[in-house]
Amino acid sequence: MKRVTLSSNLAHRHLKTGLAAVLLAGTFGAYAGTPAQAAPVQTDLNVQLTPPEGSSLPAWSRSADSMRPLLSGNVVYYQAGSKFTAADASKGKIKWTYSAKLAAQPVLLNQSLFIATTQGKIVKMNAKTGKVVWTKDAPGKPSKSSQDYTVDNFMLSGTTLYINDAKGLTKTSAANGKKIASFPKFEGLIQDIRGNQIFSLSVESGAYMRQILRAYDGQTGKQLWEAEGDHDGILGYAGGYLYARNIPISMDQGYAASIDQIDPKTGKVVKLFNYIPVDFMGGMSAETVMMADGYFYIVQRGEHSGDIQRIPVNAPSETKPETIAELKGPIKKLAAYGKSFAALSKSGTVSVFDLETVNLQVSASTKEQDAIALLFQDNKVLVQGLDRFSVVQVPPIGRD
Repeated sequence: MKRVTLSSNLAHRHLKTGLAAVLLAGTFGAYAGTPAQAAPVQTDLNVQLTPPEGSSLPAWSRSADSMRPLLSGNVVYYQAGSKFTAADASKGKIKWTYSAKLAAQPVLLNQSLFIATTQGKIVKMNAKTGKVVWTKDAPGKPSKSSQDYTVDNFMLSGTTLYINDAKGLTKTSAANGKKIASFPKFEGLIQDIRGNQIFSLSVESGAYMRQILRAYDGQTGKQLWEAEGDHDGILGYAGGYLYARNIPISMDQGYAASIDQIDPKTGKVVKLFNYIPVDFMGGMSAETVMMADGYFYIVQRGEHSGDIQRIPVNAPSETKPETIAELKGPIKKLAAYGKSFAALSKSGTVSVFDLETVNLQVSASTKEQDAIALLFQDNKVLVQGLDRFSVVQVPPIGRD
């Protein structure tokens, strides 16, 4: 596997293979979206790049609230002021708006869209038209109209809505909005729902504050197990096991990434993998760890904060990582979709690579410095800041 360094010479080499870069335009207001011009633009590659003739790489930005948008197919659903809005993901053209303030990221099931509003309403609507199908009161709707409704989780699994709010966890039918079951003793934030298990992460305070990974029975709400360690979410699954990043108690544990292999039936830690030895855990631990396509992708803090390193899943501890790309500036977030992955730098530059060849598909410079979310769906990447987001088109993978 080759290593990609985004410098002038290699940027020219990638350009000759039909890859392109695009500079995302600035803020155009709440209801305007403007395609990028096919003119030379400056990116973090330190070289002028021009989209190849005939390429369609629309890029647009939009003022929006910090509520995480939903990117699905060729539509972006987002909050802008008092309006919940659906827009064409390629050009930013508004499809419809709905007067409501969202309490959580919307969720989608086929052609049905579900939202939770700060007024304590759960709304099902037609995703294409925005027409309301039904409206129900949220389980934990505040008794006083002056209080905003808040929800910890609002998500779909199959045809069931999972609403985690002040009343605990409530399972609701997506078809008609009727309650299926409620689990008032449920703790934590839902990390995943898989089969008949609900995985959650909750914080336990004391002499040492740690995050606890638990599993609950999806039918009864009974806690099934609690994993040992301090975990930072679920990375993924392979070979019947669950993988979670373990954050060691000691600040000088000595590894940038410690990953537990967990039996999802019992919660037992089967094996601990320690990767990338470091001298000081506090300043040199991994900024982000992602599991995709049979690998752990790791970005360190400090000297190697611009490098994307990877190690095969289940490789022995202390396996030397393969550096597959070196970007300019610290990388803050990674996201994978299909056979591609996106890397977002602190400066707001997003670079998309082919997972198999590590060829650069596109690089775009946005104004979302210190972005709070990176979404990758189909052939679109969305970079979200505190008060705006940008969308970039990803060209199809071309392989010899």
